Formats: sequence, structure tokens, C-alpha cells
Amino acid sequence: MSLPSIYVRLSELLPSRNKSARTGKPWAKDIIKITFKGIELLPAKPKEISPSDPAQNQISQTPVATQQSALTGLPSPTLEEIAVLISEARMIVPIPNALANINEKVDRDIAFNPESGSFSFRLRSKIGESVINSLIERTVRVERLVEFVQVLQKHENVLKCETVSLGKIVFTYGSPPPAPDAMDLDVASDRYKAVVDFSAVENNMQLVLERGNPHLQIADLLTKVLNGTEGLDGVATLLPLTLPVLRALDTIVASWTSSPFCERADVFNNVRAADWYIIRYNIKKTAPQGSAQLQIRKIMFEVRMRQRRGAPWWHIRRPDNARSKETDDLDEALKPLWADKGRGWLGMRTGAVAEAHGAEELIGKVDDIVRKLVTSEVAVAAPPIAQTPAPAPAPVQNQARAPAPAQQQQRQQQPTPNQSQNQSQGRNATVKREVVEID
Repeated sequence: MSLPSIYVRLSELLPSRNKSARTGKPWAKDIIKITFKGIELLPAKPKEISPSDPAQNQISQTPVATQQSALTGLPSPTLEEIAVLISEARMIVPIPNALANINEKVDRDIAFNPESGSFSFRLRSKIGESVINSLIERTVRVERLVEFVQVLQKHENVLKCETVSLGKIVFTYGSPPPAPDAMDLDVASDRYKAVVDFSAVENNMQLVLERGNPHLQIADLLTKVLNGTEGLDGVATLLPLTLPVLRALDTIVASWTSSPFCERADVFNNVRAADWYIIRYNIKKTAPQGSAQLQIRKIMFEVRMRQRRGAPWWHIRRPDNARSKETDDLDEALKPLWADKGRGWLGMRTGAVAEAHGAEELIGKVDDIVRKLVTSEVAVAAPPIAQTPAPAPAPVQNQARAPAPAQQQQRQQQPTPNQSQNQSQGRNATVKREVVEID
């Protein structure tokens, strides 16, 4: 005996989600077929009854339990069995090319037929309870799955899909590994893994990144984009654009931390937005004589994404000295870079612009100039080496007569050649430090 099926309209079940947010078209056919499959008894769990609990023992020996035991000849039941209603919902999705790569067994309770483009998922509910809530949950997850697979196919040159399920998608991204016969050894081959968890019904999808991923600096911003109107398409667009910049920022912080001049300068990266970053250098200068307060010179660079001829470019400039009409030593050191060009970047007289693949090299060159400046200031600010006093002459047996008090006083007032040389060196060193130090 076969029971009739129930048909539900997707547009009435999910009025606000029956159309794709990216294309604006229905992502599945409007009719969902629900069929009753049977009743299943879940594995029972024994009740935890303590022998010392008289209340539980009294409950187990109720007249009803005693009567059931007498009729069946079996001991009183201590197991609680739950009957579950099993239903099957079937929905048909137009077969895009992206869905052809989905495994037939997507999840434990869902299957996909690539020939017909139909999703079938098993619904479990207690007898007497509605299956609509479970149906809505599975439908939303299928919608996200279809949308994400299409996005991954759109960005297949950047993102590589690893695994697909009804609750999450795992993909890798980054620079592709160089060819075996490639002669360019500077090409980075780092690949990073990301997981999009969309198992929850609510719009609170999570982006999970591995430890050491440069995008951990903007993980919260990427999660906000993922749950916004752009969705995974917006995240897939930002990942390749921001990866070179974030990788350069990580390299700068790591190199300054391990540098022998780390005590002379502190480096900070401030994230203003996913396309806007600030690099700050706090260079510690030697305090002038007689001053106990340490002087700190602050240097700042802005890395921000701009549109140039309809394409995204990274613009790097120094805003901390932009209003001043006078140039300092750092501006003079940056002039050759601002007038130069390289692979994927171009100097613009007061700054430089770079494409995504050239941003990492450009930021590294800017950091090298600042590093050389700090190195030169440390070398100039180093205190002069103290002259070791000459050893006292050994006493002779035939000592001369002691000089007169007037001659001894005059000899003490006249400087010796070593003292004149030390005083001259001290004055020269002092003058030299005053010329190089920057207020």
C-alpha cells in the first residue's frame, strides 16, 4: 500500500530565499515532493536508576509496570524506545556545470543525482511533530551549497575546491606552485586552506582559517563580507587581491622582531578595512645630553586600494610628511624608489602604485629603505670608544728632585697631547651627532 505524497511550494516555504542573491533568478524548481517512508525505532538507552534512590525504585514498581510484566512474562521494562517518522523530500535544481563535480553522496542524509539534478534528503521527526522546520533547514543548506559551488567555479583560476558537503566547503588558494622547469625562483608557492561552515540555518556562516594564514589579520572583516550581500563571491574576490599585501606585512613584522635593531624601532600594522592598511614605525632616538626623556621619531605609510583604469591597484604613500613643505632624509631616500618601476609596480613621484602581484615586492622595498635609515642612525648615535689611559711609567731607582710647586701647578694646567687629542675627538663627535640627528 503506497501513501500519497505531499507537494510544497518553495516560494511559500522560503519567500525571501527562493531566488539567488547573486543572479536574482530561482535557483531551484518551485515544487518540493515529500514522501512517507516508514517508522524507525531509535536505539534505546537504559535509564540510569540508582539502587539507593527509593523514589526511582517505587516508580519502577508501579501497578502498570507490574501488570505488563505479568501479561508478557518479561521483566519490567527499563528501556525507553522512541519511534521516529522517516520522510523523504526531493527537489530539482537546474544542472549548472558546477554541480557536475558534486559527489552523489553529499552528506549522510542527502544524495544528489547529477543526471536529473535532483537532491533527495531524509527527514526525521517524532510522531506527531511537523517536518517543516527540518525541511527548511535542509533547503537553506542546499541553496548555499549550490550558490557556493557556482562561485568556486567562477573563481576556479584562484580557488581550488577540495571537499564539498551539506555543511561546509573546503578550498585552497594562493600562488600556484611553479612548474618543474621554471627558472624564476622568486615565485611564491604557498597555498592556504579555508573552510566555509554554513551548517547553521541562520545567516551566521563562519570562515575558518589555518594558523599562519596571513588573512587571519582580516578574518572578522572577511566573515562580515561572507554573511553580507556579496557572500562567498565577495570573499573570493578579496582573497587574491589582499594576500600579497598581508603576506608583506607579516614578513615586515617578523623581520623586525628578529632584527638586531629591534630595540631601536617598533613596527605596527593597523587594519582600517579590508582594502586599507597603515604601517607605523616608532624609531627610538638617542636622547640629547642632559635629557632623560627618550625621543621617538614616528614614520607612517598608507597602503590603500584604488581604482586605476577600471582595475584595482594598491597605492602606497607616506602621509605623515605630506603637509610639510620641507623634505627630510627619508623623503630623499624614497625619491629613487618613487621614480623607479618594477614587475607589477610603478613609481608616481610622491608614492607608488602596484598591482596585486607586485604589491609584496614594492612594500618590501619601502621597508628596506626604512631599515637602512634606522641602521645609519644607530651607527651615528653610537657613543665614541673611550680611550684607554696609558700605563704609568715604572719608577726608577734614581729619582729626580721634585719640581717646585709653581712649576708643578703650571705643568698640571697645560694639557698633554693625549688629552688634547681626546678633547678634539669629543668635540668632533658631538658636532657630528648634532648634524645627523632629526628633531
